[in-house]
Amino acid sequence: TCEISGTVTSTLSAQVPAGQCGGTITESWTYTDGCGRTITQSRFITVSPAALPTMTPLQDITITCGTLLPAATTRPFSNGLGGNCMISGTSNLSTFTTITSGNCNGSVLETWTATDACGRSLASVSRTITIKDNIAPTAQCRNVSINLNNSGIGSTTATVVNNNSTDNCSGVQSLSLNKTSFNCTNFGPNTVILTVTDNCQNTAKCSAIVTVNYTSAPVAKCRNAVVVLSGAGNGSISTAGINNGSTDVCSGNGLTLSLSKTAYNCSNLGINVVTLTVTNVAGLSSTCTGTVTVRDQTKPVARCKAATYTVAPGGSVTVPASAINNGSTDACSNPPSLSLSPNTFTCANVGANTVTLSASDASNNVGTCTATVTIICGSGNAPQQAGSTGAFADYVELMDVFPNPASEQVVVRVATEDATDREVTIYDYAGKVMYRKTMNGGDRQMSINLVEHHLSSGVYMVSVRFADHIQTKQLVVYRD
Repeated sequence: TCEISGTVTSTLSAQVPAGQCGGTITESWTYTDGCGRTITQSRFITVSPAALPTMTPLQDITITCGTLLPAATTRPFSNGLGGNCMISGTSNLSTFTTITSGNCNGSVLETWTATDACGRSLASVSRTITIKDNIAPTAQCRNVSINLNNSGIGSTTATVVNNNSTDNCSGVQSLSLNKTSFNCTNFGPNTVILTVTDNCQNTAKCSAIVTVNYTSAPVAKCRNAVVVLSGAGNGSISTAGINNGSTDVCSGNGLTLSLSKTAYNCSNLGINVVTLTVTNVAGLSSTCTGTVTVRDQTKPVARCKAATYTVAPGGSVTVPASAINNGSTDACSNPPSLSLSPNTFTCANVGANTVTLSASDASNNVGTCTATVTIICGSGNAPQQAGSTGAFADYVELMDVFPNPASEQVVVRVATEDATDREVTIYDYAGKVMYRKTMNGGDRQMSINLVEHHLSSGVYMVSVRFADHIQTKQLVVYRD
């Protein structure tokens, strides 16, 4: 036959180019037949590059507004294979791209790209960097003072209280004050709160003192008043007696009233001008004047005592008011003016006569008391009392009787250097002589035993006849 056949083994050439990036291998077969003829056959084998490497991204992060972005970095990459097929390396430096602008919730994309040894571009990886403003602003306050107007109203604002509050990032958006309006009830220091809000709605607070003042003085209003002195001659008035509704912008806060004079006595009788000073809580004052009319409406205290007078037949006696006065007093007119009614007596008035003593003061107040004037009608040489007609013109008291009242014994004493004898007589109120004896001129007193001379309890008259007149004293005798 003519068939020629056989088998050969191929040979492989080296990969071109060699390495993990792939290339071409030539597989060749060469055959020589029995006739010495040679034939060659080949094929090309294409080797694919190793698997494309990959990168692992970093985790997303959040940073605070005002913080710098992280520095650009590289990321490692690898295809995870071994041997000649392993491809690894380092990416390019990361790049940053703004996604959302703003300081409150802004975001930036950080991206890594790379090319492997085979010149292939790897799939890029990235992370999101979120920018947030979560830091409160810095609130700064200052104290302020305000003045209320004439209606008692005042105000301030957050801007006035703000003392350059700041924010580190987004800026101050708004200021608010918890109290801006003030009135009289807020006089003095008031604590207020300033709230500072930034553009990311973070807030901060600070406190300040708003001192409320007012500059309007009160309006002082006065009225006239009357003070009636007491029986002791004293009187007073309070500020309420002169104040006639003084007012102030902030009357509800209270007014302090003072009066230039509040106490009065007899030396102030009549009209007195006083000054009322009205002061508000701000220390502002105003004044007005009024009159205080001081009156004495208390009657004098009239005090009486009895007296006995002897009248010569056909004569008369005038009893002075001082003889009946027993220490009448008045707070403002001391002693008071005295008058007696009736005060003139004759023998027609023998016996007990009721008289009225009137005590008058400078304000025409009159107090009265009554007493008994006993009239004794004597003989031609009967004793006369001072003030009676005829016997003498001037009266000097030269005798005394003590003790008085007396029970068992009484002493009659004279105060004269006259050496003549003196007649001592005791009468009862009917004019009956109960005792009579001569006191020697050299003696100055005489002791009389009342029991021995049967003087029972009652009122008697003791008379002493001097050389030119008679003096008389009332004696009260009592028995247990």
